[in-house]
Amino acid sequence: MRLKKIYLGDDPCLITLIAQWYESEWQIPGERSKDDLREKLDKTIPLQLVILRDEVAVATGGIYKHVRLDFEPRFTRHSPWLALMHVVPDFRGKGIGTYLCDSLDAAVKQGLTKYYTSTHILLKDST
Repeated sequence: MRLKKIYLGDDPCLITLIAQWYESEWQIPGERSKDDLREKLDKTIPLQLVILRDEVAVATGGIYKHVRLDFEPRFTRHSPWLALMHVVPDFRGKGIGTYLCDSLDAAVKQGLTKYYTSTHILLKDST
């Protein structure tokens, strides 16, 4: 398995694919995602990386100045955020998410000393 990171700005045609992933995974409207992603084409914060496996996009994530945290308004004062991490379901559990996080961490070395992250935990009733 050959992994490679690219900045979204290196292949802006991927915006449509990533917007589809976000809509499918989190019901974020595609047009809103496309508009947000177009702001992340530079290699500065905010930024978006895409992970390619054998030249096929399999994951994405970014560093954002602001994220929508309606579920916890007190977090809105924090910035920047490692956010909107997505690995295509067939490729989960193979280290691609770790590679993505490590790649973003390296990108953060653009002068940031820290960033925040958050996740929702979905607990399923096992009874």
